[in-house]
Amino acid sequence: MKALLFSAFVPLLALTMTAPGPVESHVATMQKATSLSVKFKVVQAGGSPQDYSLSLSRDLKMRLESPTKLWVSDGKTLSIYDKAKKLYTQGEVTKPTLLKLLQNEPTWAFSAFLDGDFAKSITSAKPGDEINQKGVVLQEVKISKPTGAVTEFYDPKMGLFRGGSFMQGTVQNFIQVSEIKVTDQSLPDTLFAWTPPAGATLNTGVTTALVYADVKPIFQQYCGKCHGNDRATKNLNTLNYEALMSSNTIRPGDSARSILVNAMRTGAMPRGGSMPKEDIDKIAQWVDDGAK
Repeated sequence: MKALLFSAFVPLLALTMTAPGPVESHVATMQKATSLSVKFKVVQAGGSPQDYSLSLSRDLKMRLESPTKLWVSDGKTLSIYDKAKKLYTQGEVTKPTLLKLLQNEPTWAFSAFLDGDFAKSITSAKPGDEINQKGVVLQEVKISKPTGAVTEFYDPKMGLFRGGSFMQGTVQNFIQVSEIKVTDQSLPDTLFAWTPPAGATLNTGVTTALVYADVKPIFQQYCGKCHGNDRATKNLNTLNYEALMSSNTIRPGDSARSILVNAMRTGAMPRGGSMPKEDIDKIAQWVDDGAK
């Protein structure tokens, strides 16, 4: 009888261990879908919400919009528009190109729509707490991957991740999904058609990127008193390039998610004063240019 009970228990245990988990369910849902539409906010602790939207359809069609940039692929051509500079580039679209664009934390989970091997990059996935997000019960899943750790919020009813959180340096960021649609219908081609707006200029690659020397005088004028060489409050020294870049307040290539730029835009810095928009925009441009 004991042998019989044990033999009956082993298949049940094996079935339980191989049952699809949140990651597997998420990938399956993404891979099965014909289209995906998401509206979400990225909220940096102490900062203002940043609105994003993402639309994906098969045949390499994508539209991704952030506060500062727009990426549109009609399946053949990828157009990238920098809103602040009013510059755009265009080139042939490929699957690896789109996957690279989606690798940033806010859109990483949705890259499973294009990547059937999404789960292979995950080294561990552990369940966390249940959370209630505007009436929707979600399960935390703490994920480790080579590029860093993230927490995704799993919706068991939809079988996919819808939101999460990640750390940028020492600052926590939250991804709050307000709308998500996964369907077996293609999205209209008009959504992926893009015409340069009036005043936009094609970036031919001859524009000179800003370097630290171009923005250091701004830091000197508005930030140096509290965050300079003699007084680096909160270990932030804006007057030394190496010290500034090691502070984790600058994210090269992404001013929208750089702590320092957001602090300037929200008026949190400089304390007791304000900065002209053109100076903030110049620092943001330096960051978007790669913060060299």
